[in-house]
Amino acid sequence: TSCKFLNSNYLISGGTDSTICLWDLESPERYLSIYHEHSADVTTLDVFHYDANIFLSGSTDLSSRIWDIRIKQPTQMIFKSHENSINTVSFMPFINPTTFCSGSDDSTIKMHDIRMKGEVSTFFDPGNFESVYSITISRTGRFLFAGTESSKVKVWDTLGAGNVLKNAFRSDLLPDCKGMVNSISLSCDGFSLAMSGPH
Repeated sequence: TSCKFLNSNYLISGGTDSTICLWDLESPERYLSIYHEHSADVTTLDVFHYDANIFLSGSTDLSSRIWDIRIKQPTQMIFKSHENSINTVSFMPFINPTTFCSGSDDSTIKMHDIRMKGEVSTFFDPGNFESVYSITISRTGRFLFAGTESSKVKVWDTLGAGNVLKNAFRSDLLPDCKGMVNSISLSCDGFSLAMSGPH
């Protein structure tokens, strides 16, 4: 269901068998390690930008986890704050891997911090109960973008009260998907937003 490069030699994959596999691209016939800590589908992965040994996972078992492949017991912390399946996870763009966000079928995005040992903020749209399928975060960490099942890309100010920003896009630049927004991504310079979904 998800795969990410850790670096030019290794990648990780998550599957519907509840496992995460670590692969060596020089020996692709068999995984290097397999992790069984999740109890249901592993739906999403994200790699920490500043240290490729550290990654995030999200699952339909309602948990998200931080991992470090250098350690014998790689799960570093488990977070359980959602009431439905987790569809997407993303590290905040900070120099230390302490903070991340997760989006769920429960229509919320949760911000977690390992220093607080749990959830620190919840973002939602009180006018719409809909699944969150993808999230991306501005380079400063200030703005949080989410792709939802209703063809909308929604925006939150992470320093705000947690409610969705209204009129975040110019009317002539509104997304034109006809169904769920499966994936969104910001460009490296932070000025462009790409999205995919049914048209």
